[in-house]
Amino acid sequence: MAKQRIDMRKVRELLRLHFERGITSVRELSKLSNVGKTTVSDYLNGFKRSGLAYSQISALSDSELTAAIHGSQKTANPSMMTFMGGFRISTNN
Repeated sequence: MAKQRIDMRKVRELLRLHFERGITSVRELSKLSNVGKTTVSDYLNGFKRSGLAYSQISALSDSELTAAIHGSQKTANPSMMTFMGGFRISTNN
């Protein structure tokens, strides 16, 4: 079953608690925002991957912030890329 995304007001509050109040504990952020620990971790990691600065989020719409956080979830596995690079693909029939 796919995870349900949380309301962007909660995401913004979560980021505010983390960046403005300096709360780094996922457990504490989870309690304060009433969001699961895994979800808190997923959103913080997604925000870090986005490359945005906290000061930029106020200018973003909810849909833009969602796209930034969830847009780059899949990254190439370097080990797999090295492994696959060892195979030659023949174009001869």
